[in-house]
Amino acid sequence: MSVDDLWSWHAYIYAFRRVKLGQFANTSPVDEQGEWHNPGLVGRAERYYREKLGVKPKPGDRPTASYDEVRPDWRRIPSPELTDAEHELADPEIARMSAQAQRMIAEIVARGRKAFRDKNTHFEAREGIERPVRAATVDVPPEELMARVGGYAIRTEEA
Repeated sequence: MSVDDLWSWHAYIYAFRRVKLGQFANTSPVDEQGEWHNPGLVGRAERYYREKLGVKPKPGDRPTASYDEVRPDWRRIPSPELTDAEHELADPEIARMSAQAQRMIAEIVARGRKAFRDKNTHFEAREGIERPVRAATVDVPPEELMARVGGYAIRTEEA
């Protein structure tokens, strides 16, 4: 085997131990000194096994603190699979995005409540704006209109 093949082989050994056995140690029976452990390669191999075998990470499944590598695609990696260094980058960003999302949701809810409270406007959801309600004009006497819709009209004046 070439050196690149050995790195890959060891990465898949480590990844399989993570996915099937839940062991996140930096050593394995075939690499007792941990000389062939590469966090980036192991993480990619682990994602491959999780997808192929359909195994979702458990809440406690997380690399140990010795993983201080930040991968270039860390924004696309599920939270339980992030290294500690990646968590340090992601946590403030997640908090900022969460606060921004909460503000946006509160604004949408307030606009919706205001639109339904004001009888002179209606809310067009697909455009997200309020427009004045146009008066409906009907050239039919109330009795005939109610008869058409299946109701009845009360006459208030004598004919």
